[in-house]
Amino acid sequence: MWCYRRLLRIPWTQHKTNEWILGELKVDRELLDRVNSLNLGFYGHTRRNYESLENEMVQGCVPARLQKSWSTTPALDR
Repeated sequence: MWCYRRLLRIPWTQHKTNEWILGELKVDRELLDRVNSLNLGFYGHTRRNYESLENEMVQGCVPARLQKSWSTTPALDR
């Protein structure tokens, strides 16, 4: 964004927003849009995997583990 400020010769003391600067130059945020689309594509790719950490975090649950059917203590100590 600083390079656009240099093109418009706007000093840092003028508190102009990034959106205002982009509007003056009539420029879209192409790089940010591209990064967001790549991130969403990667998220969809990892979401399809059943055993992924991202999938467990989004769903808010951890898969249940099978419990042992026998006790680890001897029968006489129970």
